[in-house]
Amino acid sequence: MRVRISAKGIVHVCGVDWLVNLMDGSSHLSLIIDLSPSQWHLSAQPSNPHPLSFQIFLSHVLTFLNSHIASKHENTLAVFGALPGKRWAEQ
Repeated sequence: MRVRISAKGIVHVCGVDWLVNLMDGSSHLSLIIDLSPSQWHLSAQPSNPHPLSFQIFLSHVLTFLNSHIASKHENTLAVFGALPGKRWAEQ
């Protein structure tokens, strides 16, 4: 997998551009991952113009997250999973 970082702070991973802070200070990255099984099943279908399985996606995202943490000791991150029909708190 190739990871490209532009001078403007845009990281290109797995066909997705991510805007990151390249300043001297530390940064925090929060990521919300859609964990809908039906959507990932559709995404992985060979009939899809750009098929992407959940396993391949996770491999690429973990590489990106690891590079964020490795780039500066003070960097932090949080990863959240979003499931269909689930809410943080009942109203």
